[in-house]
Amino acid sequence: MHNRNKAMRDIFDGLTRSKATLMVLAWKNYGLIADNEFELFSEETQALVSHIHQL
Repeated sequence: MHNRNKAMRDIFDGLTRSKATLMVLAWKNYGLIADNEFELFSEETQALVSHIHQL
């Protein structure tokens, strides 16, 4: 339960510009963002998140 609470906190708390890419990555990892929503981000963000997500 503690790990799940930490995961939810990490996904939704503290949205700042410096953490935005990591937050998008977390949303993608947890299936919280649809493909059509993900496509709204810049090509750079999509490429970085997709690359990290595949690791």
